[in-house]
Amino acid sequence: MKRTILLIASLTILSLPLLAQNWPYFPKTNVWEVFVDEENTALNNGIAATDADYPDDEAIILRYYPNSNPLGNSDTQAIINNYNVNTFPSAYFNRDLKIKSAKAHLNDGNPFKAQISKHLYDPAAMFISNLAFNTQSHTITCSVIDALDENVMPNLTLQYLVVEDNVSGVNNVVRKTASDQINFTSDGALLQLSKVIDLDQSWNVNNLKIVALIRDNEDKILQAASTNPVPFNKLRLVSQPPRYAISNSEFFEMPYIDVMNTAFGANAIISFSINVLPTYLPNNWMLTYCDHSNCYSDESDHTVEAGQYFSFHPSVMPNGEGSALFYFNVTVDGMPDVKIPFNFLTPSADILMIDDDGVKSTETAYLEGLNYTGMSYAIADMNVLDFDNFNFSNYNNIIWNMHNPYTTVPNTIIPNLNSYITEGGNLYLAGTSVGWAMTDDNSTFKSDATNNFYASTIGAAVAGTLENNNSVNGIAYTAGDGFNLSFAQTPEEFKQIEPEYLALLTSSSSTPIFINNGNNNQFMGISNSLVLGKIIYTTFSLEGMNWNSNNSLNEKWLTRVMYEFGNETATDEIVKPINNSLRLSTYPNPFSQAAQIKIDSKEANANLEIFNVKGQRVHKKTVQINNGTADYTWNMNSLPSGVYFIKVSSGNQSQTKKVLSFK
Repeated sequence: MKRTILLIASLTILSLPLLAQNWPYFPKTNVWEVFVDEENTALNNGIAATDADYPDDEAIILRYYPNSNPLGNSDTQAIINNYNVNTFPSAYFNRDLKIKSAKAHLNDGNPFKAQISKHLYDPAAMFISNLAFNTQSHTITCSVIDALDENVMPNLTLQYLVVEDNVSGVNNVVRKTASDQINFTSDGALLQLSKVIDLDQSWNVNNLKIVALIRDNEDKILQAASTNPVPFNKLRLVSQPPRYAISNSEFFEMPYIDVMNTAFGANAIISFSINVLPTYLPNNWMLTYCDHSNCYSDESDHTVEAGQYFSFHPSVMPNGEGSALFYFNVTVDGMPDVKIPFNFLTPSADILMIDDDGVKSTETAYLEGLNYTGMSYAIADMNVLDFDNFNFSNYNNIIWNMHNPYTTVPNTIIPNLNSYITEGGNLYLAGTSVGWAMTDDNSTFKSDATNNFYASTIGAAVAGTLENNNSVNGIAYTAGDGFNLSFAQTPEEFKQIEPEYLALLTSSSSTPIFINNGNNNQFMGISNSLVLGKIIYTTFSLEGMNWNSNNSLNEKWLTRVMYEFGNETATDEIVKPINNSLRLSTYPNPFSQAAQIKIDSKEANANLEIFNVKGQRVHKKTVQINNGTADYTWNMNSLPSGVYFIKVSSGNQSQTKKVLSFK
């Protein structure tokens, strides 16, 4: 299909209320404010990578230096004081502190990009238009439009910043600030503003831009703009969060998306195409999208004039347990595709996969490993999903790939995870710098709860970090038995950044399962049991796995993990560790009156315990093992229907299964 763009004579700024008079909200421009006292390579590389990916109408990066630095001054020092910054570097996203201290993970910009991606399509209650700077008169002019949202916002601050690029090889350097108070007196009002600002003669005027920020009375950034030009044929997508859903509905409508033409200064007619592109979609699941009149399953064509917007909502038709990751995609000739991500999950599955740095391309390691298990799984993309009031209980196992130490997962989930494990859930936690994120004072994720969780629940203590180009061996008779892992900074698909090694706590029941090759005191993985649940923790990440094995264990680590957790997997006989001494299986599940329990063990007997959902033990039995196996029938008798946990201990190993009974 051929798309055309018509540009008609420019309109005056006075026409803005007519073009935007029915807009209930506007696209938001997000802001990263980075406070720097000296240059850091990882930080600089990450900022540059982020800056290259997002134009100034989507995200703006600002650098503030203290007065003691040649790039700082009294204006930037005042902002540092106002933010009460005491750790350099620190980075704030829309005024919320997200990053303290610089780690190698910043190098590719993913911690910056993850926050932008999560909020790129958020709405704003106002819009800054026609921002311009006359370098001769030093005059800044702009228009600020209030959304027609039945909400008049007084007592706002419009902050102007002079920003210079290519200063000693550094971009986005804030040189000067000034501000004015602004008030909207009526809903949908338009303010036309100007400000004269002084320039230092040492600044290269050709490298200057003006950034305008609207702040509320708590200094939160509500909207932003810069004088960097934006193409007339640029469309923005806006959707009210959340852009994810957890539902067992057979047909689910996701939130409406508005495709907005913000070319208020010109009567531009833009032709575009839209469709829905799956990043990950289970077999027999279907995606569609609808406007207010029609529904589409394939690409459709539309046009929009300046100041107009069209609304669509994608829909998911699931078939079975699992999840879908997909984009609502808008295509315009001459511009990169605009994609808004969505995540849909069923409220139950065998495995919940949490990807902490965002499922950038549903990393191959996840899907291959999850598919090998033969179990149902739902993927939670933390570039989209939040964990507010999330119910973990219907997912029997959780895999949390915490590769990003500047995590997008809120630390408020830690108490819920602790309860989930003690009540019979299983957690596999993987990733570099997990200990730093949970226990270091420079981590914004760290709290008393995370510190205690790392030391007590996981049973871990960070002893140091490894250098590049190392290898890790599995320890005999453990979940790691038979596995050897090599990692390095390259190639990219096997990238490992600052893997930690662990000390064993004498007060902990944790068992080492991986060890650094060549140093028997550097443990890279441990397992632990907590009441009814189990934990496996490795200090390397899933996407960095480059397994070297001489047998069929290769690429089946997640199946091994699920086997260790007591699950029925697709390839049990292939993945069980050498000399594994305990295996528990139950059938049927759910059951009516009696459950058949099978125990495989090399020991002479096993201790059987059964608990209800309150953690109360309702049955106990010592079972004799004959020729490596035992069969036992548990009859519920007068016990009520519901969820129960069957726990078997033999030697130094234990297994737990969750079962459901009904009468």
